[in-house]
Amino acid sequence: MPDPTRGRDESIALIIKRISCFLVAILGCIGIFVVVGLIFSKQLWALFFCFFLGNAGGAIGIIRRLRTLSDSGAQRLADSTFSTLLPVLYGGVMASIGYVLFFSRILTGDSGGGLFTSNLFPNFLYPDSSASLSVSDVIQIRPKTVQDFGKLLVWSFLSGFSERFVENVLVALEKKS
Repeated sequence: MPDPTRGRDESIALIIKRISCFLVAILGCIGIFVVVGLIFSKQLWALFFCFFLGNAGGAIGIIRRLRTLSDSGAQRLADSTFSTLLPVLYGGVMASIGYVLFFSRILTGDSGGGLFTSNLFPNFLYPDSSASLSVSDVIQIRPKTVQDFGKLLVWSFLSGFSERFVENVLVALEKKS
């Protein structure tokens, strides 16, 4: 139920507090997954980092949009937890899809061969396995170098910050197929 006594500044403070708590909760969950992954597989699965940075990008994107909201827009956003957190979650999903586009070689680094190739995109190492695909094989797919990992993280943040990045790639893919 809307709170008519809450002003714009209070609404924005509530939105930022809600987003911050959500990011801390997501970071805590990802921390648990990273520790479990290190214990059982001795691998850091980059997807968790991509997801979190996509969430962070989505959070920064929505916080930047707050200053352009009218008083009633800020009030409506503050009244709906779902509307506040959905763009943050959407950013993580888009970053995860971006990760899949990179490791599937649809978007490729300077080694080329993908639908889109750029030296700004990360390169990946793949397991030497000709047997059937397993979860272990997927977990072993990782950025080739520290620089490639950094590129992946930057693109993950950008995927969350600008929802259109991954959407535009998917539209281009759809047109090419």
